[in-house]
Amino acid sequence: MKDFVTQAKEFTNINSTYTLNDGNRIPCVGFGTWKIRENENGEQIILDAINSGFRHFDSAALYKSETSIGKAIKKIRRSSRSDFYNHQSMERRSLS
Repeated sequence: MKDFVTQAKEFTNINSTYTLNDGNRIPCVGFGTWKIRENENGEQIILDAINSGFRHFDSAALYKSETSIGKAIKKIRRSSRSDFYNHQSMERRSLS
């Protein structure tokens, strides 16, 4: 398997992926959700990102964007939930 740096050098577009140690693949580019904060347009923002090709979302409990992400993914009937990746950041204090 290629290392992370080698894979990064081969990145060509939004559909490029990294292969993880367990063989799963994850999109190289993630859509940041820290500004959404469950605002009234959050679900539509995520739907627009999905329709633009994003399948990897960067979120955290602190961002308060999980509901918008979940509702948008639920509305996309042509895709399985397994087609999406939600990178959930954790606060340091929640690790102890």
